[in-house]
Amino acid sequence: MKFLSRLFKAIDLADTVVSIGEPYAWLVESGHKKILSIDDSEIGLQRTARKLTNRVVGLALSSGGTRGLAHIGVLQALVEENIPIDLIAGSSAGALFGALFTVGWDFERIKTYVQNLKTLTHFTNWDLNIPPITGLVFDSGSLAEAIRASASIPILGDPWHYRGHFFVDGGVVNPLPANVLRERGADIVIASNVVLPLNQSYSGRKDKMPNILQLVFNIVSAFESELVKKQYPWIDVLIQHHVSAKHTLDFDQAEYLIEIGAEETKKFIPDIKKLLADTVEI
Repeated sequence: MKFLSRLFKAIDLADTVVSIGEPYAWLVESGHKKILSIDDSEIGLQRTARKLTNRVVGLALSSGGTRGLAHIGVLQALVEENIPIDLIAGSSAGALFGALFTVGWDFERIKTYVQNLKTLTHFTNWDLNIPPITGLVFDSGSLAEAIRASASIPILGDPWHYRGHFFVDGGVVNPLPANVLRERGADIVIASNVVLPLNQSYSGRKDKMPNILQLVFNIVSAFESELVKKQYPWIDVLIQHHVSAKHTLDFDQAEYLIEIGAEETKKFIPDIKKLLADTVEI
């Protein structure tokens, strides 16, 4: 009885109680405000250690059409350098490649998928709707539904209907969702951004009228570049890629963009490792 009394007192005094496996009923019934249920894998234990020491790492991946292929290189470089990634938030291309990584696709599989995207995103496969239906953005529910919604590029693609709402590309509201990571508990936020002002993001000809894809690309790039600036205060390490494209579905430079993403990320590895190594006040 004395042991149980001390146990309950310790639990009551603790800021966080960690349960390996599902917590016992009596622990749940104790009403403790913060119980972490984890598995005993190495990854699970390391992730819990980061959470307890305020070192949860979040990665924000921006929108940006095919320029977002650079995010694949970012992910690959971080993995190769053993940089942990606890949370990922992305918009549009960032949502797609972040989701594929999250569900366990290896990089060879992702790159093979990218090679198929040129056909999959052919103009004839798009559910065009002009003018578009008003849409919303969401952050919970089905991952597949979220990816499809994030492919609903304004003007070109139909908003995706889900749970009584119409959803569009997240870049319309938040093209670099660093604040979402902070809200979800990230202590260190790394951001990969391919959004640039229009005069830097567009590589198409400027001496002729743009086609519909180029027109949409330019419109979206213009307002996304302004929205991105609002996210800077939430970011610890900003990996800014200076890449351009002819339009949002321009896959001609896929391998180059992935390589650029990896090379740019490597420049920031020392800064990221320093953030992880520094003592954090609890």
